[in-house]
Amino acid sequence: MYTKTSDFLAEWKQETAVTQRLLDSLTDESLKQEVAPGYRTLGQLAWHLVWSLSYLKDLGLHVSKPEGKKRHPNRPLSSQASTAVSLMNSSTR
Repeated sequence: MYTKTSDFLAEWKQETAVTQRLLDSLTDESLKQEVAPGYRTLGQLAWHLVWSLSYLKDLGLHVSKPEGKKRHPNRPLSSQASTAVSLMNSSTR
């Protein structure tokens, strides 16, 4: 549990950096890989991450949601990763 905003922001920035490194390690080909047979692909999970950030507004945080549909688009990784990281970074400003 956080007792200070600065503690939350410090961890948020650290987790954002870790997430960025993970997204950077994915390739367009790996986005098609299911995490287990019959489960979401890595690309679908990346897109889920993007949309999950918009739910933080329910906690009183101001986070912009991405434009477009909630369904995972067939977009290249660089576009998905860019959207996710942009939203994460903008939420701490």
